[in-house]
Amino acid sequence: MLRCGMLILVALTFPLTLLADGIPVKALTELKAASVFIKVEGFRGGASGSGFILSSDGETAYVVTNEHVVVPPRTVGPATSITAVFNSGKTKDEKSHSATIVAIDAELDLAVLKIVAKEKGLPKAIARFPVDEKPKLSETATVYTLGFPLGSELSTTDGNPAVTVTKSSITSLREDDKSELTQIQVEGGSNPGNSGGPLVDDQGRLIGVVNAKIRNTNIGFAIPTNHLDRLLMGRALISSLNVTMFDDKRATVEVEVLLADPLNKIRTVQVRYAKGDQAPAATEKDRPIPLMSEAKSVELKRDGDRAKATVVLDVTNNMKYLFQVTYTNGSKSAIATQPVVKALNEINTGAFPSPGRSGMTGPPSTPLGTGSFTIDVKAPKPDAAVFAEKSRMLGQVATDVLVQADMGFAAKTPPPCLCWNPTWKSFYAIDHGAKQVRRLSFPDLKEEAVLNADQTISWIALSDEGLIVTLPDTQEAWICHHGTLKKKEIVGINKAKRVLASPNSKWAYAVEYDDGFGIGAGNISVIDLSTRKVQKSYSMAELGKAQLANPILSSDGKSIFTANPLGFFRLAVTDAEISLAEARPGMVNNQFNGPCTSLDGSLCAMSLGAGAPRMGSDPQSTLATQIFESRDFKKPLFQLQSVSNSQCVGFDQHNGLIFSHDQRHQLVVFDKRGNKLKSVELVDPNIQSINHAMPCQMLVHPDGGKLVVMLKNNALITVDLKLK
Repeated sequence: MLRCGMLILVALTFPLTLLADGIPVKALTELKAASVFIKVEGFRGGASGSGFILSSDGETAYVVTNEHVVVPPRTVGPATSITAVFNSGKTKDEKSHSATIVAIDAELDLAVLKIVAKEKGLPKAIARFPVDEKPKLSETATVYTLGFPLGSELSTTDGNPAVTVTKSSITSLREDDKSELTQIQVEGGSNPGNSGGPLVDDQGRLIGVVNAKIRNTNIGFAIPTNHLDRLLMGRALISSLNVTMFDDKRATVEVEVLLADPLNKIRTVQVRYAKGDQAPAATEKDRPIPLMSEAKSVELKRDGDRAKATVVLDVTNNMKYLFQVTYTNGSKSAIATQPVVKALNEINTGAFPSPGRSGMTGPPSTPLGTGSFTIDVKAPKPDAAVFAEKSRMLGQVATDVLVQADMGFAAKTPPPCLCWNPTWKSFYAIDHGAKQVRRLSFPDLKEEAVLNADQTISWIALSDEGLIVTLPDTQEAWICHHGTLKKKEIVGINKAKRVLASPNSKWAYAVEYDDGFGIGAGNISVIDLSTRKVQKSYSMAELGKAQLANPILSSDGKSIFTANPLGFFRLAVTDAEISLAEARPGMVNNQFNGPCTSLDGSLCAMSLGAGAPRMGSDPQSTLATQIFESRDFKKPLFQLQSVSNSQCVGFDQHNGLIFSHDQRHQLVVFDKRGNKLKSVELVDPNIQSINHAMPCQMLVHPDGGKLVVMLKNNALITVDLKLK
């Protein structure tokens, strides 16, 4: 009571311009309006965080947040949409707008979003210090965090929460080895949901971006504004080389640099190169990296967040070159990366260091196909691939084998169409002889239901309406109850060999194609499962001349992957609309089971198969299995190392693992960069011939760590990796 009385007395004596804790009322009002509630929808759920308006002009605003807010955790999956809520929690003034990422920097844990509203009147940007004035920070200073801790849990309505303002104090100013302020440590004010929100001084001016807290303590951290300024000036993140052509005289090298440049400050990007096999010593920590002397340079052409160039290099006397990337940004000075040596005849040229997150490696590619493909640039792109941050450790691998008779060299490889029941406690498989479908419990492989078709079954797929069974001899697809497997309805499919479907879509896709290794032909008919009728058909020519062989549909129902020796393709799917979004010319020419994809559709794999053509002069290049992001087929993310004749891949993004096999081992486990972790021989070669004990599909459980392996002789193996 006494405190309230004192406040009233002050109000009668002086104008009410300050809060008790020191922030001017007007500044606080604007600060709260500049704070943004960020909602991220992912493949498996939603997440939320905080942000603030960096700039606002009419209908356009730029919002700063953390990278880890817009790249949600693996439990949520890749972001499918991002929403920025202004004046969150204020029923009359609240506005929600779709946001797009214009810059993302994992090393700094910062991201910038762009919002284009339908009307003017967006809130003002957050208050910042003048350009020539730096924040004066000191331990014990009073600071404030604004954000949305615990997300919607603190909302007093069914809608979005109101902003929370929390008083804190600076407890440490942490510097890096260059004596640059890298972390502001505070006592209190940080909770889940505060990430990306502003940290301000007692005048409401920005001094940092909240990004972390030590669990079970009051210790939180914020990114100081000097790091935000680095991002706003423009940064080069990942720099990579990709050898596309190679012979005894010259190498054609594609250079690509990923940029974080939200305000378009970067003016030029160059690559400098010179023959040499020894990189200069690293400079002292407080000195800039010098430009390479006596080097040629090529300017890269900017295309959105990437800069690209192609150089042709003489390799007659020396295969090794020094490379260095330089760029000029808003600081108006040239910034150079540390030069590195690359041998151009290496299978994996990889990425060289840059000021951003570590680069991803990728093998060179030789375009062997002769097809001309028409890409739809407007086709929807999958989200960026997301792996667990760290691969989990493997325990003692446990297996349960359902052994079938070895059918010898005449055995026909079963189609790779194992699929999960909606409960994820069982899965569907075509029985050997391909005239039955069985639902088997996982992991003990007990038969729970069976469908006897009495005719050849070429494909099965789970849809929103039930299990769809493809019967090519009678040109029918049966829609069966996903529990009992009893036939419910019949749909005509003409000459389709596979009817593709997803439990996330009411559409199915009947694909006619040529099994041969020559130039393919065929079409795709789109079936509306709610009416059981074909709504639209596409010929190969209408799909940019994409080859339609070996088609599979991603589990999210948004991509059809096809492949044969003429190319590897991704068709973007939006209900009844299909278009060619990615194409990569010829990659295989012999044994091959088709492409593989991750559960969320963001990753795909191409196993080159036995007898694949060599790339350059490397004798090991025939063994490569390449992993791609579905949104970019230009070069692989990496390739799986030290495997031969691999013909299928499984993705465990939850645990940062990839599964494949080699000539001897039915299971080889890799980390998310393609490094081999463990090889396991799942069957006794004395019982089953090694030739037909090779896998043709790996069905990874959605929770990760467990999978079903199907061998060429139809044997099924359930595997528990006993992850630690």
